[in-house]
Amino acid sequence: MNLNNIKFLHFYFPIFVTSIFVKRYFYIFIILLSGFTAKSSFFDSAKYYLKNFKPQIIGGFSSRKTFIGDSKNKVSDISLGGEFGNKLGLSTGIYWLRSPINKVVTYNAFSPDEYKRREISRFWYLGFLAYYKFYKKEKWTLNIPLRIGVGSASTQIFDVSQSNIYLGRKNSMIIPIESGLNFLYSATWWIGVGGGIGSRIVIGKKTSQKYSGTYYTLGTVFFLSNIYKKIPVEYRTKIEDYKKSIIK
Repeated sequence: MNLNNIKFLHFYFPIFVTSIFVKRYFYIFIILLSGFTAKSSFFDSAKYYLKNFKPQIIGGFSSRKTFIGDSKNKVSDISLGGEFGNKLGLSTGIYWLRSPINKVVTYNAFSPDEYKRREISRFWYLGFLAYYKFYKKEKWTLNIPLRIGVGSASTQIFDVSQSNIYLGRKNSMIIPIESGLNFLYSATWWIGVGGGIGSRIVIGKKTSQKYSGTYYTLGTVFFLSNIYKKIPVEYRTKIEDYKKSIIK
């Protein structure tokens, strides 16, 4: 792997942000995506960058704050991909809910048949991300991400009225779709601040749709290619020679 081709590595350490989030539906995505068709379609632009530019490696570990119903949680991921022409990015990653959602749910409330269940829910999915940088000026960059995945959600059910007796598990396939708006501020040649807000819809059984919600991120971005270029030439040569010797 040539470190010159590594665009950046991002580690998101979420920080509290006060924001007004969109509802569960992709108003932002629909509005912003329509802007791509002003001069040419997004797919035409994607074909151009894929055909004419070599990819620079992107990837890393990130964690996004997310609101699911009335609970606050984190969705973490490990991803790897490439960026083409400093404009179009594509990556694949594994995404999962950092902590299970633990709630007591009341059924048939205010009726003779009322009962309660403790439900512990989790999900994970394989996600495919594409983003397009539509604004870049001085130290600021804005991009629109679109993430589509397929995975699984599970809910363990306990009877809270009888000492949390385990009653069973419900599993279902989920198809999460996310979009929003991301930003990057390049503070220096080697480090920046990145973040974004967005919304997530989860397609699946009715019980899986509860994972829909909103998210935000704010964290640190390291520009590995710039850092690597600052290493003296003789040391870079030794690194490349060492990697070649390992491969042999």
